[in-house]
Amino acid sequence: MQSGAAQPRQRLRIPTIYGTISLHSLAAAIEVEQEGIHMSGPRQEYVTVWEFLVKPGSENTFEQVYGPEGDWVRLFRRAEGHVTTELYRDTKTARRYLTVDCWVSLVAYEAFRRQFAEEHKLLDAACESLTEKETPLGAFQPVARSHSS
Repeated sequence: MQSGAAQPRQRLRIPTIYGTISLHSLAAAIEVEQEGIHMSGPRQEYVTVWEFLVKPGSENTFEQVYGPEGDWVRLFRRAEGHVTTELYRDTKTARRYLTVDCWVSLVAYEAFRRQFAEEHKLLDAACESLTEKETPLGAFQPVARSHSS
């Protein structure tokens, strides 16, 4: 890759019940792999996306629990390989949110799910009262990137 050459930003295109949404891939912006996760070959970030319809009056609590310093992020940070979690609020549909969780790899995400299965289950059950609907939109990995010589 030539130094100084800007790389196009990858975008996630996600079909939902409200139509297709498009957002910049957090994985495309990550340049540094977290310590402790060793992978052979090129890095393959792993991104999970969830859609939530929050119960009326629960928006503030939901944002605190799922936001950048919330309970979910604190749980994820205990695991090796968690990169970032972003919370998005829909600008047109009231009470609709997306979470985008980025891990250094599928292997790291699966290790988290095994190691913290009980904590995940308990936190998920505690958060059920905040939402009317919770939908996994999918798990994503970047398409192979081209590299200039």
